[in-house]
Formats: sequence, C-alpha cells, structure tokens
Amino acid sequence: MKNGQEIGQDYVQELRAFFKDGKSVPLSSDGMLNLAELSRLTRIPKCSFYQNSSLKECLEEHLQAKGISRRGPAAKESAQGPSGFELRAPSSEPSTSALERRVQQLEQRNAVLLAEVGNLRAQLSQLRLRLGREDMMLESGRWIAIPGAQA
Repeated sequence: MKNGQEIGQDYVQELRAFFKDGKSVPLSSDGMLNLAELSRLTRIPKCSFYQNSSLKECLEEHLQAKGISRRGPAAKESAQGPSGFELRAPSSEPSTSALERRVQQLEQRNAVLLAEVGNLRAQLSQLRLRLGREDMMLESGRWIAIPGAQA
C-alpha cells in the first residue's frame, strides 16, 4: 500500500504525462484556469492541487511556459491602474464570499443572543414582581395571592 508522499509523486507524474501528451489546460470562459475540469481530466483530486507543493509547482511551471496566467489574461490588464502602475490587493485578504459567510454567521449568532436577552429580561421582570409581592407580605403581615398560581 502506498503512503501519501508516493501517491503525491504519482499525481505529479500523471500531470506531467498529461502535459507531455500535448493536451491543453482547460480554461473557463473568462480565461482563468478551470481547476475542476483539470482535476476531472487528469483524475487527480482537486484538493491535491492545493495541498501538494510539487503538484502546484509543476502546474505553475507549465502555465508560465505556455504564458497563461492562473488568474487569466484579463487579470494583468485589470491589475494596472489608469497611470500604468500595477495595483496589488493584499493576498492575505479573505475572499468576498468568505466574508459574506462570516457576516451571515455573526448575524445568526446575534439573533440567538437577542432572543436569549429577551427571555432573560422577561424572567427578570417576573422575579422583580415576585420579590415585590414578598416584600408586601412581609410589611403587611398578610398573605397575597400570586395571580395564576394554584393554592
């Protein structure tokens, strides 16, 4: 049985064989690398392209040799501002969809906390009424019936 490193090396060999056969790299309609289609054609799991550094290097070398940008041809053009200087977005920024998911999670947590606060406020109000009744019983020395309670 092969270990993970041997399987990873096999994936690199399969990718090199795919490129050696002269097959083209699948691109999406906007000119970006279609990694899902490449994964399907090579039968290499898509996650391996992210986790296996040798596989990433092999793919990058091939893309550079062919003059293909991983982000597509439009990425270089849009990356330059009107003055010709290259604009770079920090690579550590999370994607918009990840931020949207995070906002949605926080909104859900907030809704849960608001419901809990409402419940606690209702309990506090009931406890204050009960405490007020008990104070009145102590001061007057008389029994005061609690509304809705059975004796």
